Amino acid sequence: MKKFYRNSSFIAALVASMFVLGSCEKELDDNALTASAVSEASKAAAETAQSIMLDIAVNAPVIEADGTWHFDNVTADTYFTGGTPQLRNAAAQSQKCTFYNGGVLEAKSYGKVTVTPVGDGTVAPKTAWSYTTTGGASTSDVTVDITIAGQSVVVNKGNAKYSFTLLDSEGNPRISDLKVQVTGQEDVINPAFGVVVGDETNNCLADVFYTANAGTFGRATSSLLTDMTMGEIIAKNAYSSTSACGNASVAKVDQLHYNLGAGTYTVTVSGIVKGNAGMASTPFEVTRTVSVGSDCN
Repeated sequence: MKKFYRNSSFIAALVASMFVLGSCEKELDDNALTASAVSEASKAAAETAQSIMLDIAVNAPVIEADGTWHFDNVTADTYFTGGTPQLRNAAAQSQKCTFYNGGVLEAKSYGKVTVTPVGDGTVAPKTAWSYTTTGGASTSDVTVDITIAGQSVVVNKGNAKYSFTLLDSEGNPRISDLKVQVTGQEDVINPAFGVVVGDETNNCLADVFYTANAGTFGRATSSLLTDMTMGEIIAKNAYSSTSACGNASVAKVDQLHYNLGAGTYTVTVSGIVKGNAGMASTPFEVTRTVSVGSDCN
């Protein structure tokens, strides 16, 4: 009988401990469920948005009776100082007609970065332009360079995180259905392009000037930033450890060539950027008008 009571006490204690343990496990499970619910609620509270930048750079030669003048942007870059090579090139491209007609080059600001002319900025007519004899041909090679960038923002509890990624989690480009159309020419569907990802040493894209000219989409569009360098935008992150170089990227289309005569042409670029960070896919389209003829434009 004693043995029986001793075993009964043991069993009772074991049952009691199992009840307590079960209660603890239930409490842990409840806590885990609560934490999970909080996490999901936190995710649900986040708002996202995306904007697209599309830059169309057209180099249209000036046609003369026996030849054409072509702008030499590599030479033109050397007439500026400050900033990065890309920003100096942008300053030169924006003033190619000053190089052609002669005049005084101007300083250009890109966010907090300023590119200034070398010396007093005075250039003679046809500076950085080269002449090619065509034997009276009435058409000329017109080149089109296209650069695409996309800004994503995630806003949670007032904290914003910015990025410029154009690759998905598997490393594939998020750009699709890319189409280029030039007046009088057939569409060029899905021309070859590459996504250039910035890094800390050889290719920091922090100084790329970002203008959201191809549309904004999402619920947090008021938090999107524009007319700043990528580095300045990324610096607005609530997370100070975010790398400006590593979170910037652009897509560059292989240079397109068109044989065009004198006249006015419309260049239209369109496509889709697949969603990023919970955002839906967004279409974009930008049109630029360019004149080919006896005057620089």
